[in-house]
Amino acid sequence: MTAFHKCRYGNERLPAPPLIPKESGGGRGMKILRYSSAFLALILLACPDPSTSPQNRKHRAKDFDTLKAAGNTSPFGIWSDGTTMWVTDYPFLLRGSPKIYAYSMSNKARESAKNFDTLGAAGNNSPFGIWSDGTTMWVADSADEKIYAYSIATKARDRAKDFETLKAAGNRHPSGIWSDGTTMWVANNPFLGNEKIYAYSMSTKARDRAKDFDTLKAAGNTSPFGI
Repeated sequence: MTAFHKCRYGNERLPAPPLIPKESGGGRGMKILRYSSAFLALILLACPDPSTSPQNRKHRAKDFDTLKAAGNTSPFGIWSDGTTMWVTDYPFLLRGSPKIYAYSMSNKARESAKNFDTLGAAGNNSPFGIWSDGTTMWVADSADEKIYAYSIATKARDRAKDFETLKAAGNRHPSGIWSDGTTMWVANNPFLGNEKIYAYSMSTKARDRAKDFDTLKAAGNTSPFGI
């Protein structure tokens, strides 16, 4: 996700997106989007497309331009096994259904057979970050203080692999997640404070405080999302 407070419009630095309860008018050529859920409302400021710069133009052939046509209009977390790209879709304004869309890495075409349509039935209604070991897909729920697990092969829920330990750790609004296979690191939604990355054991799901990242705020890394 874009580090919005670091975006620029021409030579002018844009402000960080404020926490406000309703939509606001835009200006200076910025596109304004309203983000809403049961627990917060905020505005995201979208910068001009960086892919139009000369240094980035050569990479445009690898862009995924197929999301809008697929209905994947609120992408957040992504993960790939090198063949397929999975992208979460967050139901803005509580419209639509939570879902993970699948696309071919080679031609960027939709691969509906690999979609995860099982999130809503599981109660995983606010999907953010995702990570997989190739067998299980873990999905952070930003409003449920939890990481849900699903089988990559069948898309069925795998409750035994869920992370239910986030709330007790204070990791109340998980966003981005990543693992090395031994530890799962989980970023906390920055718009609600507590700029931190929490660590958990993959085998036991227990908190592993020694591996937490508590240095983000001091570094000025106040808006962590993906990891």
